[in-house]
Amino acid sequence: MAMNRFTPHNSLDGRVTFGLPNHLGVTYFDFQQGYKPMTNVTDSAVADRLGRRRARLLPVMALVFLTQQMAFFANPPAERLVDHVRIGAWVMLSVVLLVVLQTGGGWFRSRAVRAMLNDEATLANRANATQWGFLTAMAMGIVLYVLQGAAPMGPREVIHLIVSAGLIAALIRFGMLERRGYA
Repeated sequence: MAMNRFTPHNSLDGRVTFGLPNHLGVTYFDFQQGYKPMTNVTDSAVADRLGRRRARLLPVMALVFLTQQMAFFANPPAERLVDHVRIGAWVMLSVVLLVVLQTGGGWFRSRAVRAMLNDEATLANRANATQWGFLTAMAMGIVLYVLQGAAPMGPREVIHLIVSAGLIAALIRFGMLERRGYA
């Protein structure tokens, strides 16, 4: 009978293998000893996976935030309860996105994983993204000041536009820089 990779045979040390070299194959001995397929992932692998996910998700979250803003301004707020809930949702989402942008997320991970997620390149990217967000917010404030005569808005709408523009610009810039780092 010809041996192929699915035919059990004895290795030199007496273990039954399945035609693969011992360093690659899973042996019957391994199963008897409680073999578990690679579930022990290193902190660096977890940090790499989370960093890549963060680089993909932050620009997507910026687009979700932008669509929420379009929906917000398509139906201007009044003084109904639902409008207060909508403004509260905007405030909460803005705070969460700002905290994620400034801390990098990963709050429920170990200290080692968080340290690897916030390496020097990420800190530089975060500083650059924060700078872009600040400059965008300042530019939006100037534009709204100039356009105040043409399109009068209340202070709530002006603050909303300034904060949203700065946050969206920072999220997109940070995501772009992080994706470039993982490319």
